[in-house]
Amino acid sequence: MMDKRRRILQAASVTLANKGFHGTTMGEIAQHADMAAGTLYLYFKDKQTLLLETLENNLELIADACFKQHRLGVSLEQQFTQIWQALFQYLIAHPDTLHGWELSRHVTDKSQLAHLIKRRQQLFLPLAAMLEAGLAAQQLKPLPVEVLGAIGIESCAALARRHIEGSFILNDAMIATAANASWQAIANQ
Repeated sequence: MMDKRRRILQAASVTLANKGFHGTTMGEIAQHADMAAGTLYLYFKDKQTLLLETLENNLELIADACFKQHRLGVSLEQQFTQIWQALFQYLIAHPDTLHGWELSRHVTDKSQLAHLIKRRQQLFLPLAAMLEAGLAAQQLKPLPVEVLGAIGIESCAALARRHIEGSFILNDAMIATAANASWQAIANQ
């Protein structure tokens, strides 16, 4: 059985993604977690703290999905494509993590936001290392790693969002082509 803290984080992720930060009460999160509202306050001092920990938990889940089957020893393009496709599949299977990340704008404390950004950088170190290796080998366009990541990987999140919304539905062939297009956008050709 899932522990209470994890149940709260999962309920917060779904509820906050569906109703937004200001549209969600701690009582609604507790109800979704199937527990009393007072129980939430045993684990989180307020909604802002719960939001921060939910965002961090979602980042951990996303990173785990991206790098769970990450294979070294294959080409940089194959590594990139594998990470891109793993991210896409995870996001469409767990849309609350994608929509939830948009709630990061409600983290108003600058030090908490800096912590969240630092945590994201730590969790995605394998991607940064891969991109740095690609730069060193002159396989990637000469741009900062953060820019390469934004061009190459954040396009995946944008496509997943549109897929989830139903703007268009990507089949497996289209997903592979989109991953390849993202690779081509950063590859030095």
